[in-house]
Amino acid sequence: MLMSLLIKFSAYKKNKMKNNFRVGILGGGFVGSAVAFGFGSSNGHQFDIKVHDIDSTKSTHSFNQMAAESDFIFVCLPTPQSTDGAIDLKYIEEGVYSLSKVVDPFNQTIIIKSTVIPGTCRRLSQKYGINIVSNPEFLTERRAKWDFINAAQVVIGSDEKDSAAKVKSLYEKRFSSQKYVITDSITSEFIKYMLNCFFSTKISFMNEMFQIGSNFGADWDSAVAGFVGDSRVADSHVTVPGPDGSLGFGGHCFPKDLNAMIKFGERLGVDAKVMKAAWGKNIEVRKDTL
Repeated sequence: MLMSLLIKFSAYKKNKMKNNFRVGILGGGFVGSAVAFGFGSSNGHQFDIKVHDIDSTKSTHSFNQMAAESDFIFVCLPTPQSTDGAIDLKYIEEGVYSLSKVVDPFNQTIIIKSTVIPGTCRRLSQKYGINIVSNPEFLTERRAKWDFINAAQVVIGSDEKDSAAKVKSLYEKRFSSQKYVITDSITSEFIKYMLNCFFSTKISFMNEMFQIGSNFGADWDSAVAGFVGDSRVADSHVTVPGPDGSLGFGGHCFPKDLNAMIKFGERLGVDAKVMKAAWGKNIEVRKDTL
C-alpha cells in the first residue's frame, strides 16, 4: 500500500514538473533576481528557472541554454540615463538582437521587464520580426523580491492578444488571485512611466510642503497624518526625509525615469512643466547626494 502511494506521488510530481512553464531570465540584477525568486521553487512552486547574466556569479546557465530551453524569456537588462537625461536602450537592443537569432517566435515568448520608453517593444518587434510583450516591473531595489510576489497589479502589453494571454497564463499559474491590466505594448510601457513620474512629483511636492511647514512651526507629523487621512490621498511617498534618510528622491528608478519622460515629451513637442518643476525641487533639496 505504501509503495503504491509512493509510486503515485512520484508520477504526480513528475507530471507536475512536466506541465510547468520554463522561465528564462536575461539579466540577473535586482529585477531579474526578483523574477527568479517569484517563479522559483523557494515559493513552493516548481518552475524551471534559467538565468543568464554577463556576471557569472549571477548566472545559473549559459545564454544558449537559457534561450533555447525557456518558454518565456524575461529581459531584465538596465536602461540607464544618457548624459542628456534621455533613456539609453543599448543593452535592451543588444539583448533582443541576440535573442532574435536563436528563439522560436512561434513557441517562445520574449517579455521586456525593464523600464523602456513607450514604443520600444513595438519598434523592436518590427525590427527583428518577433513579437515582444511589455510587462513592466514595479519594484523597489531594497525589497524587490517582496514587491514582486505582492504586486498590486500585473500589467501586460502586447500587440498580439495570444501573446498577452500566454503571459497572463504564466502569472496565473503562480499567483492564484491577481489584478491584471491587459493592453497594447505602448500603453503598458506608458503606465510604468505615469506611475514613477507621479510618485516623483508627489515626493517633490511633499518636500516643498516640508520646507514651508518648517518655516512657520507646523507639527509635520500631524500635518502628514491629516493629509493622508483624506481618502483621496494615498499614504505612499509622503515620508520626509525619505527612506534613505535624505530629502527628495534618488536611487536607480525615479531620477532616470522622470528625466526620460521629460525628454520623451520634448521629442513630442510637449513642455513637461510639472515634471521639470518636480526635478528642479529634487535638485534643490538633494544637491549634495545626486
